[in-house]
Amino acid sequence: MVDESDSFAMSLSATCLNPIKTQTAALQECSVAVAFGVHVNRKSKYQIIDEEIIDSDLGMKIILRSDSPYWKVQYQQPGRKQCRHSLKTMSKKQAKLEARRIARDMDNGCFVTNSGKKWTIGEVVEARCDWLRERDRSSLTVADFHRRIRQLGAFLPKCMKTPIQNLNLPTLEAFESTLRTEGVETPPAPWAKTDRVGKAKPQSPKTVHDAMKAVRTLMKFARDRGWLGYDPAAGYEFPKREVGPIIVFSAHDLAMLYADEEDGMGDIWRFYTETCLRAKELTWLLKEDVIVNDEGRPAAIHIRKKVCPRTGKKWQPKHGKERIVPLTARAASILTEAMSASTVSWAFQSPIPNDTQPGMWTYPRMRE
Repeated sequence: MVDESDSFAMSLSATCLNPIKTQTAALQECSVAVAFGVHVNRKSKYQIIDEEIIDSDLGMKIILRSDSPYWKVQYQQPGRKQCRHSLKTMSKKQAKLEARRIARDMDNGCFVTNSGKKWTIGEVVEARCDWLRERDRSSLTVADFHRRIRQLGAFLPKCMKTPIQNLNLPTLEAFESTLRTEGVETPPAPWAKTDRVGKAKPQSPKTVHDAMKAVRTLMKFARDRGWLGYDPAAGYEFPKREVGPIIVFSAHDLAMLYADEEDGMGDIWRFYTETCLRAKELTWLLKEDVIVNDEGRPAAIHIRKKVCPRTGKKWQPKHGKERIVPLTARAASILTEAMSASTVSWAFQSPIPNDTQPGMWTYPRMRE
């Protein structure tokens, strides 16, 4: 014979399994169960299966709950409520790496949550370009980065309004394949004076590699600021970049270059080999960039940011990094002769007419 408490427990179990029962009825029966002293063990769907502390100072840990196969990260930001979001990975190892990255970014002050706002590709690229301009990066660098992201926008259905969270692994692989086989039209920049669209044509391995690098840089920029809580394209591998053969000049080739008497190019080629300057670093070399020793002879040159004394056009070295280049005795002698013969502000005066910047060597001429 079944006693009263066992009979109630059996009826309560049947009630909990009945999907038609309302929540109110279930709560009433639980209250009656407590009154009769019957223990009801309800297993929460949010039960934590596994967890690991990542940073005790930040209160950061990764947790795996019974309601989802994906790991979550939980942490405390100063002056804010506790934050928790999915890491979109079922691997504990990957979850630990991602959580450590978030902790490192928070320590560096560059991880800021943004109330769940979904940032579009257009918004992130504009923020990235503003960041580059604030650091005095070349306008060419900014324009090139913006152009590559515009290609990505042209490939996507929603263009630049696509949320950056949508740049998952299949999307990036499809974009890379399209660049390699067909190419993508390049829409004009917002600041362009014309509406000319770049034609779609298959891209070289180097161009494809650089385009995908720009996309991944954009995604990292968003992640560092908390605009992208996880990496939706985790596991993406960059395409191989073909490296062309290294061109080495023989002694005979160098002798021919140094013997070039056209427009005094022989001395310029020798100055290049003695200093290892880039082409534009020499074309933008001013007399005031030359550092002289106590005897008044050139001892070094200062590669720096500058403004054209004629047009006011700004120029800076690659990546905006300035440096001092020491001169060999032969390079100092060539520079001394060039400066004494120059009647303009440039250290090396070009005999080729240049209405915009008189006396300045042009970049195409140096690249010949």
